[in-house]
Amino acid sequence: MGLRNASPTVLGLKLNGTPVLLGTIVATTTKNNHDTAVPFNNTADALKGKVVMLVPDAACYVTFGTTNAITATTAGVPLQAGERVHVNLAEDYGWIACVSVSGTTNLRIWEML
Repeated sequence: MGLRNASPTVLGLKLNGTPVLLGTIVATTTKNNHDTAVPFNNTADALKGKVVMLVPDAACYVTFGTTNAITATTAGVPLQAGERVHVNLAEDYGWIACVSVSGTTNLRIWEML
């Protein structure tokens, strides 16, 4: 696994930085930023090493992957509606997958600048 934002100062600034919306994963079944209705940051390096904020509008499970074939299962990280979670993605992880607990989840992904 690659190094994350190594500097505590840089990480602190990003965690408290300005959120910029990257896109939304719309998931009933498992979807990721590559195969959602409107793909975003869909290249090998687009999200790697970034600090992102995840905000779902409904309960879901989230996983992170090294390829665009990543899927989410109930073994992923559980998130509740309206919860805000900051993730410091490793340099090897560039894709985020989501699956809804029930119905459809819109998982908004923001990059912290």
